[in-house]
Amino acid sequence: MMKKCTFPIFCDALFLFFSGTILCFVLSRFYLAPVWSLILSCNVGALACLLFLRRKSHAYQGAVIKKTEEAECKKLLEALPILSHKDRTAVKDALSIAEEAAVFYFRYAPMSKDHAAILIRANKRPVRLFATALSDEARALFSHTQITVTEGAGLYRALKDQNALPPLPQT
Repeated sequence: MMKKCTFPIFCDALFLFFSGTILCFVLSRFYLAPVWSLILSCNVGALACLLFLRRKSHAYQGAVIKKTEEAECKKLLEALPILSHKDRTAVKDALSIAEEAAVFYFRYAPMSKDHAAILIRANKRPVRLFATALSDEARALFSHTQITVTEGAGLYRALKDQNALPPLPQT
């Protein structure tokens, strides 16, 4: 059921089993014979233990999925500046929207305020910017313009939603 069972989780499950069993035994002893009461109590304790472990398992799987997506996002942002021309064109085509002009900034260094100012001055109509990263000054400049910015994790999500992730380097 679980990939990883640490000692604290095991202790919590064991505590739930025994406390559920004892509580159910005390309550059911007044109405049932001792043997039936013990059987019912063990089943209730086991059910409490299994429900606890199932909840922990789902939380663990959610954390693993989140870590995997964060690692893939980091790989994508590192790979975008060095993509081949074919892969870069495929990414640009997947991100381009027909109504808006798209600008791509796939570099290792975050976009500086100077590059942001050049982009703002050059475009008079609404533009959508896709960047691997922005500096704080550039982000502040873009907040006062009509330029829609998608960076970092948003870029990863947009490509993943369209099934257009380029081949990522395997490490």
